[in-house]
Amino acid sequence: MDYQERIEKFLDQGMFYSKAEQKDACDFVNKVYEQMRRAGWTGNNNFESSDNLQKYVEDKIASGEFTPIIKEGFFDTIKTKDHYFGKGTAGNWIADFPFNVYQLKEKHFTIAGITSPALEKRLRELLDIRNTFKSFEIVSRPKKFSLEAKVKQTINDWLDREKKDQATISDLSEIFGDLHISTNVHRCYYWGNKTYLRTFWYIGGKLTKFAVIQAAYFEAIKKGVIPKPDDFIL
Repeated sequence: MDYQERIEKFLDQGMFYSKAEQKDACDFVNKVYEQMRRAGWTGNNNFESSDNLQKYVEDKIASGEFTPIIKEGFFDTIKTKDHYFGKGTAGNWIADFPFNVYQLKEKHFTIAGITSPALEKRLRELLDIRNTFKSFEIVSRPKKFSLEAKVKQTINDWLDREKKDQATISDLSEIFGDLHISTNVHRCYYWGNKTYLRTFWYIGGKLTKFAVIQAAYFEAIKKGVIPKPDDFIL
């Protein structure tokens, strides 16, 4: 399983069962970023040619806005107040980007967009996915019955039926009975047509962590307030 497949697995899971899982997921995002960075953003990643960035820099030099500074070694560096550019041995213009996804700033996306809109989109996706992983809750791992899977399926079915990708679902009594659970959900797209759910949960209209809702759900089953699913094990 490669890093991208592992990222997809965690996005599909929708939450973490330990802090170690969360750390692994963020590390996998950074591994994909590192692979792109080492490849010079082009070539192996099938991005558009970086000629646009080269022309952009050359025009800035011609206008006097950029001042070339020649350094020894493999790079001819062009320095401005906000950006550094390097022309590598392979002839590809690249921005001097940070080593970690979380360090990406808007100025890096600007340069990526000049190089290739596809590159900018990919980098924004990686940062958004990492931020999503940081926002995922850490909950107790279920035994056999998976409330998470049941909820996810119900929400996706509802979004498909209503032909929406973002909505507030106020009636989840099919799962939670009279616990008055609702959610504000956004179905996010990445890497083409793949999706994951970003959700905010409420009990009686009050923003609540899913772990609290999960505990209330299990307690309601124990008390017989909610019918026990066939595959549920206390």
